[in-house]
Amino acid sequence: MVLILNVKSGASKEPNKEEKWDAQRREYERRIQEAEQRAEKAEQRADKEERERKNLEIQLSLVQYRSRNKRRKK
Repeated sequence: MVLILNVKSGASKEPNKEEKWDAQRREYERRIQEAEQRAEKAEQRADKEERERKNLEIQLSLVQYRSRNKRRKK
């Protein structure tokens, strides 16, 4: 029976723990930044929709006001 040992040369093919942690840290930082950007865009969309809703409510109240005034004048 022959036993073969894996002998590693001076440079390891696998990244060491610190390199793995750095890579993970960078990946998590990237994901966090992307999530923050998505949240900011969603907030901007919500603000725009809120402004649009208020504008439509103002337009509706104006139409209702005009309608009431027309009935009163008759």
